[in-house]
Amino acid sequence: MNNTNVVGYSAQTPQHIMLNEGAIYLNYGTASEVCLGACSGGNEFDVVVSTYDVAIGGITAKKIKGLEFITDVAVSLKVNMLEVTTANLVTAIQGSTANTLANPNYDIINLPMVMGNGNQNYLTNVALVSTIMGSALPVVVLLFNSMSTGGIKYSLGSGKDNIFPIEFDSFLDPLNPTNSLFEIHNPKLMNAGTFNTTGVPFVDSARVSIAYTDILMTAPPLAGFTVTIAGVTDIITACTRSTNQTNVLYLALTTAPTSGQAVTVTYTQPVPTASQIVSLNGVVAPSFLVTNVTNN
Repeated sequence: MNNTNVVGYSAQTPQHIMLNEGAIYLNYGTASEVCLGACSGGNEFDVVVSTYDVAIGGITAKKIKGLEFITDVAVSLKVNMLEVTTANLVTAIQGSTANTLANPNYDIINLPMVMGNGNQNYLTNVALVSTIMGSALPVVVLLFNSMSTGGIKYSLGSGKDNIFPIEFDSFLDPLNPTNSLFEIHNPKLMNAGTFNTTGVPFVDSARVSIAYTDILMTAPPLAGFTVTIAGVTDIITACTRSTNQTNVLYLALTTAPTSGQAVTVTYTQPVPTASQIVSLNGVVAPSFLVTNVTNN
């Protein structure tokens, strides 16, 4: 079909537009997760793929289908921070340390002049979390095994935002050499009338984590959920919404499952409206049958 439409805009275009520069998190989704603070001037995510083209004698074309090979991949995230904190400075300067006890008025940050790897503090990940119009869930860009390698260049002036730039690179894990250096979590654009679970529930210490396709109400009730551990029903002590991932709820358990134990979760929609799981848009979550919970 040869379309004659010369404008790419459609009714779906607004749903795919990113709205802001996002927030930057270290160790996103873990117990040590921390937000770096306010940004200004935009953030930049780069994936640079370098390739090699096999040259064939007698063929003038430089690129031949099937004969271009990826030779290396570099992944980086350039962020512009407004907040200058001790933690941010140590994060930005590879190998640096902070002495918070030696001086009552200052945190002392320095970089020992020692050749070698230095104090390499690899982060589990660095995340850029931003808003897309068509979803209540954020776009999440993750760089794994990350560290700032570029040092700092901090220019101060009047009448402007004094931005503190940090550049993070993603490093290959030698124990998992085929794993991707990054992930982009791009939310599915959902119909406003649907509200279901997404992904696979998993054990997080003494709780079960369940993700939904939309933002949850602030205080989800625990009625209707049943969790079993090794075939035995466990008592759920609380149901809470994640602070940062507002589409995720946690079921606190009486018993912490040991790694590898069989864990299941079921949800039967309660009859009283006040006991139902509801999205922030007012859509009621349906029941789901016995579901295996990942328990590594």
